[in-house]
Amino acid sequence: MLRANQPKIEVAALSAAAKNITEQLKEQSIHYQQRCLILLDPFLTPLNDPIIDYCAGRRQLYPVPIMHPSIQANKRPLLLELDLTNLFEQQVLSYTVDKALSQLSAEYLSYGGGQQYCAWLFTQSPALQVARDLANLCIQKRQRKTFFLRFYDPAIFAQLMSVLEPHQQTKLVGQISHWGRLNYTGELVMHSTDQPLKPVLSGQLGLFDEQLDQLYCIGINNQIIQTQRIMQPTMPIDPIGSLKHITPCVMRMLAKSIKDDPLLVKWATLAIKFGADFDLEPLIQNKIQHLTKSQQYDAICNELNALSHDDWQVRQQGIRDE
Repeated sequence: MLRANQPKIEVAALSAAAKNITEQLKEQSIHYQQRCLILLDPFLTPLNDPIIDYCAGRRQLYPVPIMHPSIQANKRPLLLELDLTNLFEQQVLSYTVDKALSQLSAEYLSYGGGQQYCAWLFTQSPALQVARDLANLCIQKRQRKTFFLRFYDPAIFAQLMSVLEPHQQTKLVGQISHWGRLNYTGELVMHSTDQPLKPVLSGQLGLFDEQLDQLYCIGINNQIIQTQRIMQPTMPIDPIGSLKHITPCVMRMLAKSIKDDPLLVKWATLAIKFGADFDLEPLIQNKIQHLTKSQQYDAICNELNALSHDDWQVRQQGIRDE
């Protein structure tokens, strides 16, 4: 029986993939009193969702209280707490998975709406405490500077974990035993820690300068992935592999204090085309070793973009033969 004002979820209209992932999440919840926390993100686009509004009215929604001038209150993430012994809340779980799947397409993401249904979390901690922990982790400090780290974005989470050291990874998950997210192919990926869970406390990960530059690389990598997915929708994407491939050449540009995103995207794309260390080849080094400004790289990028991979090999061989 529907409660008063309870919206109806058209279960038959939900995708088979959503139902399959829901069963996986329900099975995981057995170890957590059949409870699941869903991390929602209205940062880029308001949710405007009657199902979420209904749950908010029943006090199942917990704002993540991030205190930073760059994020307004209505853009803070939210935690939705579900009791999966309840049939309607099982349907809400399926609904959120279905919505998340629909937001994975390159076409959807090209509009800049972002992924609003970020993660499915399992923990023994109260939802209010998890919300506070997430808020603390979102604010990082380095050399008297404070910055907002949107680590919970599915496009960032796995890549960030790949650059963190083990003790930092443990800090990031805090009291969360299992962090589920969808990859680009719509599969559920569950990050589970085998380390003892630790309280978040201040939330400081102790990021060092090199890691901050690697965070910058994640942003460049995601722009490249976005373009790849639009141009070649069926192309398999390995975000972490791509990040490791582009990071060396981007880091060398950052070391020159060049932080021009459009240029860095072009530069990293050339690394994918010609090799991770293409910029260390004599052909390139001879042209860039004295360059200090981003505008000076435009002609070089245009020249290299016009080359095929075979052209590149021929030129490199010619340099070596001299």
